Amino acid sequence: MTRKKTKRINLHPASLAVALLISGSSIAAEEIAEEVKDKKPPAKNAKEAASVSKAPKPTELQAVTVVGKAIEDPNDPTNTEYKATNASTATKTDTPVLETPGSINVVTKQSLRDRQVFSIGEAFRYTSGVNSERGSGRSPFSNALVIRGFNNVEPGDLGGFYFRDGFRMSGVPLSIANLDRLELLKGPASVLFGQSEPGGLVNAVYKRPQAKPYYSLEQRFGSYDFYQTNLDATGRITKDDTLLYRLNTSYIDQGSFRDFLQNSLFSIAPSLTWNINERAQLTAQFEYNKTEWNFPHGIPAIGNRPAPIPFSRTLIIDPANGPDWQSENYITNLDFKYQVNDAWQLHWVGLSAKQDLLGTNPIGIADLDEATGQVTTGFQVAEPGPERQWWFTSLNVTGNVPIFKMNHKLLFGFDYNHEESDLPFFSGSSNIDFNIFNPTPNQGGRRLSLAEIEASGEVEDFFLINRRYGIYIQDQIELSEKLRLVLGGRFDDVDFVFDLPGSQVDNASALTPRYGLVYQPWPWLSTYYQYVESFGNFSSGRSSDGSRFALPQSGRQHEAGVKAEFFDGRLISTLAFYQLTRGNLSIPDPLDQTAQRPIGEARSEGIELDITGSITEHLNLIASYSYTDARITRSGDTDEGNRLPNVAEHMGSLWATYDITPNFKIGTGVVALGQRQGDTAGSFQLPGYARVDATAAYSVKLVGSKLTAQVNINNLFDKDYFASSTESRVGGALPGDPLTVIGSLRLEYF
Repeated sequence: MTRKKTKRINLHPASLAVALLISGSSIAAEEIAEEVKDKKPPAKNAKEAASVSKAPKPTELQAVTVVGKAIEDPNDPTNTEYKATNASTATKTDTPVLETPGSINVVTKQSLRDRQVFSIGEAFRYTSGVNSERGSGRSPFSNALVIRGFNNVEPGDLGGFYFRDGFRMSGVPLSIANLDRLELLKGPASVLFGQSEPGGLVNAVYKRPQAKPYYSLEQRFGSYDFYQTNLDATGRITKDDTLLYRLNTSYIDQGSFRDFLQNSLFSIAPSLTWNINERAQLTAQFEYNKTEWNFPHGIPAIGNRPAPIPFSRTLIIDPANGPDWQSENYITNLDFKYQVNDAWQLHWVGLSAKQDLLGTNPIGIADLDEATGQVTTGFQVAEPGPERQWWFTSLNVTGNVPIFKMNHKLLFGFDYNHEESDLPFFSGSSNIDFNIFNPTPNQGGRRLSLAEIEASGEVEDFFLINRRYGIYIQDQIELSEKLRLVLGGRFDDVDFVFDLPGSQVDNASALTPRYGLVYQPWPWLSTYYQYVESFGNFSSGRSSDGSRFALPQSGRQHEAGVKAEFFDGRLISTLAFYQLTRGNLSIPDPLDQTAQRPIGEARSEGIELDITGSITEHLNLIASYSYTDARITRSGDTDEGNRLPNVAEHMGSLWATYDITPNFKIGTGVVALGQRQGDTAGSFQLPGYARVDATAAYSVKLVGSKLTAQVNINNLFDKDYFASSTESRVGGALPGDPLTVIGSLRLEYF
């Protein structure tokens, strides 16, 4: 834990000067705080003694307090902080949170560990303005979230967008065990990162090699046949710090409280850092992961609520078919930093990724007789082995320079992204006959084999290309000791194709600005205002008549807020007020699960409060509250003015852990949110709920190592609730996890 240590000392003038110089550094006070005593050698004779007695006495000065602060490295594997003082996602520079205009939430490795998190949804469960678990069903690959009223999933996307150390990834599973932390930048972020969803951007910060040796082996096990094994090792390869390594490996195998669902995720991520010299550093990372999962269909709506059937019942699946989807992912990236001089730094990054995807969505409900529960029609979709590839590169130049007696932190950047996919696509209808109140195990019907699909002659070869380049500039200006201005802008140019080969290429370009102002009257308090626009993604979805939407989405946001640190800087809080508008938005067609429809514009506005850190040396805390009013503001249809689905108007959470002894920790948390709409028509609702979680951990120190036994209980009182809807009546809602227990044993050496 980061602690302030204070010691009061009396110093004579010469020593005082030295102490005052040292007090400006980060050296702990007790290391330099020794009282300086004026010791004279004994007088040799009476004359010398008389001379000494007549000498003027030393000036007596008032006592001074020298304060030092031991700051822990956030990349240190043994760091136990909940609070992050600095974050880089909002500005692409290492900037204190108090000096950053806008809302940024950091979920540290200790928070992830205390809650035994293995999915993005769980990671942000205690964060304001985030409705997690979209796409629930205990699937480890899903990165889908609803942030400030808007989801980060595009039609046809499997799992949601996130950014991997600043690189945009879509549909690629994320292994939380490989991460140092997660940073969430709320609101539009495309000025620095290019195409992104306006609700917010999740940046997964991967673990990097460290010079300090650290080894960890962890085994987790839990309810519904849950097993997870994690390995983390880092240290030096050479005797000095020239070559450093890190190896992270994780394997998850899990069942579900819902029938027939089984998921697995394997990941291995080695990395190597070469400290070329004092100015240059090169880091190479590679990751391979493989996942298999069953698609978690929802419970369809009857009346204004999901159908009254058991939460464990999974519709539209044949257990004999095995996994619905399987993906293998290969990711390689290089990261080069060069310190040109004391003021300027160059940072180049290159990434290449490939995904092999094999999957079939089994029969889905297209129509339902709500009076009887009888399904009358189904559809079938298959993607037999499409291959997706990404190439990404960026170059950033940052510098700290004085201009007109003001300090400027300048950022000049360029990035290029190329994504392409070859998507063999088959869609077939079939008449099936089953009842949701009395289904049979193979109600989904037999899936066609790949050979049968290819022999059918009904396969369409869709092609996706998304090429984007952007140029951006940012200036963080220190107008005075208390006032800072952030100016930024970006130019994007995008080519997009999602159609049959030879189709016309859609092209769009945009110039998007960002303005931010921070006023910090005291070191522990700041206020801010920010206006930002975003250039979003083209929609890969289609309307029910087969036509495609050719306009990219857009966003603009006004935000003002207050940030403060308390308890000697151990606790940080953010209170934000915002208005966010999203244009050219498309949503699922409530009458056709396979189609989307444009609604024009939607607006979200609200208030958010986040508190994170430590109140005392023994008490860690995460607390949040959000009020979100998210509505359709322009549609030309009857849903204009309706609330957006999956967004609770009021939501709050509290998580706390307490160290009873240095070896024994307990914790508990509660998340409560109100009623949510199930679709844009407001035809059905998901009831509000409150979920209680708990944890306990006991550690034993061994020779040079530590053994920790931990247990977490999620949904302690076994509350029945719906995690999210599919935004469709026939797609329905996805039940949340019942009471779930996860235990673990972790052996660490450091």
